Amino acid sequence: MSRSKAVARAFRVHASERGFDYRGCTMVAFGGAGPVHALRIARKLKIPRVVLPVSALRFLHPSRYCQADLVQKRAWDEFGHLPRGYAQVKAVRDWVEEKIRFRIGASRPSTSALDTLADGAGVCRDFAHTMITLCRALNYPARIVTGVDYGADPALGPPDFHAYVEVYVGGAWYLFDPTGISPVTGLIRIGTGRDAADVSFATIFGPVRTGMPSVAFDAVDDPAGGITSPARTELAVSTAG
Repeated sequence: MSRSKAVARAFRVHASERGFDYRGCTMVAFGGAGPVHALRIARKLKIPRVVLPVSALRFLHPSRYCQADLVQKRAWDEFGHLPRGYAQVKAVRDWVEEKIRFRIGASRPSTSALDTLADGAGVCRDFAHTMITLCRALNYPARIVTGVDYGADPALGPPDFHAYVEVYVGGAWYLFDPTGISPVTGLIRIGTGRDAADVSFATIFGPVRTGMPSVAFDAVDDPAGGITSPARTELAVSTAG
């Protein structure tokens, strides 16, 4: 593997067809803890499963809300014709956004990916569970991230808690928001797990009267320092350490 000299935080990596091929990579910082890696992908090849880190293996298995073993045929029928890699995962994200309608009140705490696929509607966690389930069925480690979003259309209301997806492909965890609500550069992580059972926004015991949450934060915009406000991008973005 060769790596060219970094210029303006840019680098290029080449590997054989047994590995992966990054072209036109850039690393940019949007602020917050740790770097944000944004990759302009020309081609990403299949990474042999034997080189997956042990920590990623548990995100291949079915979980409470993501019954990947029950949708394998459907996943391979729908996406199996596509080349392995980032583009195939992106196709799953696009399919979920197209097929599932965002509808508040469409799901319950017990709603799983199978229910969402049958109902065709849900909220952000249902979109996330559906994409995770299909990706695991295609043998990609996938996990849910709960957090908050920034940069969504103001017509949708004030910033709110949000659930989105990370998929391990090409040697890194990449962000996807199957709802299409938020730019991925505006997603702020709170917790990461197999599904919402691991990282729910709240665990409630006994009778509780709930209301609309209030979430407030500001984005730092300092172009001179290399920090820009979140915006929609066609780059593949990773914020996982």
